Parts: sequence; C-alpha cells; structure tokens
Amino acid sequence: MKRIFKFPIPVTDHVQLLLPTGSRILSVMNQREQVVVYALVEDATLQKETWLVEIRGTGHPAMGLEDFQFVGTVEIAGALMFHVFARRVG
Repeated sequence: MKRIFKFPIPVTDHVQLLLPTGSRILSVMNQREQVVVYALVEDATLQKETWLVEIRGTGHPAMGLEDFQFVGTVEIAGALMFHVFARRVG
C-alpha cells in the first residue's frame, strides 16, 4: 500500500537517505525545529535505495546540484533558511 512517511534528517551539507525502492520525495518541512523529508512510499517494499540529499543555506555556494531536484526551503529557528535538493542514486 502506498503511504506518505516522514524521514527526519540532520542539517548538514550532505545526507544519504535510505528509502523503499520506488519512493518519491514530495516535500521538506520544519517539524519542531527538525528538518523532515516527506516521501510517498510503497510500505510493503523490502528493498531499499539510496537518495542523496544536499542542503544549502541562503548565500552559500550551490555547486554540483545540476542533477538534483529541488525539494523545498525550510526555515529553522525563525531565521535560518535551508534549501533542500535530492536525487536517487540507486
């Protein structure tokens, strides 16, 4: 059955996220000052695939994101803006 699950991630430049095979990242939000990625997943799938997630602050260098999809922007602590990009690597 397809469901929407959340996956908390740390605020760091590079994150590897393990999701059920065939997942689709939908959005990213702040939940209690934690960055959370929401994905549509097939919950019966046992196989996993790796996604690379890149987080950049406003004004920070954004090199190497050409193959990534923009997921969204998250505000943390009322002042910090983080822009989140992701791509499936298999």
